[in-house]
Amino acid sequence: MAFINYSDKRFLIIDDFENFRLSIKKMLDSFGVSKVDMAINGRDAVLACKNQDYDVILCDYNLGSGKNGQQVLDELRYTRRLKNTSLFLLITAEATKDMVLGALEHQPDAYLTKPITQSMLKNRLDRLMDEHYHVLPIKKAIDQNNIKQAIKECQKVLSKDSRSHKWCTRKLAELYYQNKDYDEAEQICQKQLEERKLDWPYLTLGKVAAARKNYPQALEYFNQLLAINPQYVNCYDEIAATYLAVGEPNKAQQAIMTGVQISPRSVHRQLKLAEISRQNDDLDTATQAYRNTVELGKNSIHDAVDNHLNFARCLSDNAEHDNSKEGKLQAKEALNILEQISKKYKDDPKLMIQSAMITSRVHAGQNNKDDAEKALNSALKAMENMGDGANPNTQLEMAKTLFANNRTEDAENILRQVIAENPDKQDLIDQANALLDEPVSIKNRIKAAAINLEAITAYEQQNFTTAIEKFTEALKFSSRHPGLNLNLIQAYLKQMSDSGLDKKTLDKCQTYLNNVNHIHASHPQFERYEALKSKIASLRQKLSA
Repeated sequence: MAFINYSDKRFLIIDDFENFRLSIKKMLDSFGVSKVDMAINGRDAVLACKNQDYDVILCDYNLGSGKNGQQVLDELRYTRRLKNTSLFLLITAEATKDMVLGALEHQPDAYLTKPITQSMLKNRLDRLMDEHYHVLPIKKAIDQNNIKQAIKECQKVLSKDSRSHKWCTRKLAELYYQNKDYDEAEQICQKQLEERKLDWPYLTLGKVAAARKNYPQALEYFNQLLAINPQYVNCYDEIAATYLAVGEPNKAQQAIMTGVQISPRSVHRQLKLAEISRQNDDLDTATQAYRNTVELGKNSIHDAVDNHLNFARCLSDNAEHDNSKEGKLQAKEALNILEQISKKYKDDPKLMIQSAMITSRVHAGQNNKDDAEKALNSALKAMENMGDGANPNTQLEMAKTLFANNRTEDAENILRQVIAENPDKQDLIDQANALLDEPVSIKNRIKAAAINLEAITAYEQQNFTTAIEKFTEALKFSSRHPGLNLNLIQAYLKQMSDSGLDKKTLDKCQTYLNNVNHIHASHPQFERYEALKSKIASLRQKLSA
């Protein structure tokens, strides 16, 4: 190991205890370090890094109130205030599995456990600086976002007999993947696996396969990785993304839940779990995941107002038409969250309309009609003031809020407007159609879907009487749903094909057709609706002939 000259290196020590800061500074002085800055909390540390580049940052994990060391590192990386050419060492007296895994996910250059001795610090710094020196040109190119140059520098190092061979090999594969040079990335990984069964090549191979849309191959690589290292938490993120890409959100949720169990202190992973489980109508999991996201996000750069709003939305949906003690507590918690963020972001007009809409739905769900209407009117006024500035997502949520307040016609008009004004945006059209079809609570949708499956099973077994009973029961929870109404009509038609035409039954079929006369040509059930409408009209003529 070459002699390390620290005299030209600038250090930053971050710790809330003065004695520890002075102790570390004294150690650094003995190494020949003359440029040392100090910060007593995360806010001051981020500010210091905004104004000055540091060669080495020594940061304690627990910094008292405010940001912790992990959040400091996360923010510095996110804002690119921490260069790749800098070293970040995370220090802690705590060593729980959750904390260590959470901290290591943010990839500090080293992780030091208290108490720290002078010899320990010197040995660790010397080794890190020596390794750092050999790959410095690569890191400089990455800081300059010059991926091609970084690849060339990696190749230079690998052409030599270098102690940095392992690091450079892995980095080169990552750079090739980042540059979409998939063949080269794949070749490096396969060669590595021929020499030794490491975990990281499988991750890169899986990502390459996913990028090529070869999702079965991607999952195979990810599973091979987990066979070697089931604690490789980032692999679960990739598995979840792959399942989402192939339209299997339930499997994606299971994958991300496993990742959360291994490393629960990741804001991003908790947020992803919240989003996927909400997509799956798993309100309990979504609510808890949003709660964790908000809690972990405190003092973090990822403390986004949308996370608070989505948390309140989940609580509102969970409390809807639930007058139990738990339902009332969830409604109260949602209102408290909205009040807090409305104070914090009082000058944000978009937040105010979102908050008012959710508030209205919370009160409507608890049958507080006056409060619900008051909040709704506030939201409508804010939306009117926005004019053309009201985006389609706001319009969709307003429609949902109007439905919750039994203003069905107004809600339908907004949804038809969204469909008419966004003919090329299928996702918005699908969302609008879904609200037109089922302007009911998530809990009622889930109940209707479960009973619908029972009814379909009976229908397939040609037990039309039971199928009719089940479809009718399902409609009690979701009366406007096209699939349910059209399924019921088909069951009645099958029954009449055996027992003969009946005017009362045809009248029932007409009623169920009327339940779904809101659908239009862009709706996936429209052709089926038109066909059944023609069939019933034909049968009526036949009966009256």
